[in-house]
Amino acid sequence: MEEENVEWMKNAEWVKNHLDSMNVDSYWSPDGMGFLLKKVEDKQLVLVRCINHYTVLRSISGLKTLVFDLGYSISDEDIEFDDVPINSADAERINDSYKQIIVNNWKCEGCDFPIVEMDASSVFPTLIETTELVDDDGNMVEYDWWGMVLLCPSCGHETTMTIENFTNSHGEVLLHRIKDGNTIYQAHTRQVLVDLVESGEYDASKFCLLGSTSPSGEKIPLWMQGQYCEMSILEGGE
Repeated sequence: MEEENVEWMKNAEWVKNHLDSMNVDSYWSPDGMGFLLKKVEDKQLVLVRCINHYTVLRSISGLKTLVFDLGYSISDEDIEFDDVPINSADAERINDSYKQIIVNNWKCEGCDFPIVEMDASSVFPTLIETTELVDDDGNMVEYDWWGMVLLCPSCGHETTMTIENFTNSHGEVLLHRIKDGNTIYQAHTRQVLVDLVESGEYDASKFCLLGSTSPSGEKIPLWMQGQYCEMSILEGGE
């Protein structure tokens, strides 16, 4: 059995579960693999785009063999080839273009309103649940699962997004902030802080350093702990 077939076969169960969970008209692009698939029927996929390189084509060949065994088929009659990237930045550009196609296809489950068009200006990280996991030393530890809950402006349906998916659809800025009472704590990149200082706009009284909790003692995401944040007071104590 060829190497590319072996690699896919190692992940056969995961691939099957992923394909089964895909909705018709949704896309899939395994990260870094250099191709984009679309599910057009319950058991039928089409190869939409791929990098025109033998390693990518061999990987696709291996995937075709696997999905056939799983009861699926992949058509490549209308494929659009991308040129082989000339450097890592070019490869990242192609990968990002695949991701953007996927993100633009995300819809509200209630009415098909595009998720990328949903307003996220009032959305903050939400603690979805806390579970117990086994760490590397075999000890049980608590793990907090955070998400971003978007409200559909068309039908009112709530969509809970993973942190990664929200980043892909709405960027990182809104992710790096919390709301505590009537105050928003917005973390900034180092460059933004440098620009504030050099422009004379930095006001130390409007900034604070977050600890392991919010100023009122509430849980906050791990990525917000230790962040130097700008404070904004909501009008009317919203």
